[in-house]
Amino acid sequence: MSDTLYDILGVSPDASQEEIKKAYRKRAKEAHPDAGGDEQEFILVEEAYRILGDKNARLRYDSTGDKGSEESGKERIRSFAVSLLANVVHQQSEQMRIQDPLVAMKRVLKSEFISRAEKERSRMTNKKRSFEIMPECILSDDSDDNYLKDAMLNEIEKIAEAIEALSNEIEFYKQVEDELERFKFSSPGERNINQSESYHQIPHANT
Repeated sequence: MSDTLYDILGVSPDASQEEIKKAYRKRAKEAHPDAGGDEQEFILVEEAYRILGDKNARLRYDSTGDKGSEESGKERIRSFAVSLLANVVHQQSEQMRIQDPLVAMKRVLKSEFISRAEKERSRMTNKKRSFEIMPECILSDDSDDNYLKDAMLNEIEKIAEAIEALSNEIEFYKQVEDELERFKFSSPGERNINQSESYHQIPHANT
């Protein structure tokens, strides 16, 4: 099953807000690309703290498992995109180069997030198919007390929930992908040329 937001920060569901803040700082430091951490993990840590660090958002998550209401869905997409942009620009600054960050963001989104979630969903789907064969094959001399069959059915239900969570995760990443299509990158050189052309096109009054 997918990790909960508490799992991502390494705290228990009954942790205090102060404990969550301390755990976030520790995890963010460990996962930060500058410290040799994983970019994807760092963004997930940021996302987890965005929700658990807010009392109201945390209460909604605890009650429903929802990481954001329909109203805040756009803000969640934008927050994720901003975190992604910050990491990409930071990496480019470390490498002393300026490239289209939107291209890099889409590449990271596809390879690190969507692809990973799709592979995990595929793995879980195959696992569910294998498990679904088993319950009817496990027989007991007491049909009312076939706890092994019940355990298998319970596991199948958990796998199905995990698959649904992964599908929702993939859909979210694709929404972020769609959001990025609203933007385009204009390099400093291109902006200077465009500004120069705009200046020369301004009509001058006759003196």
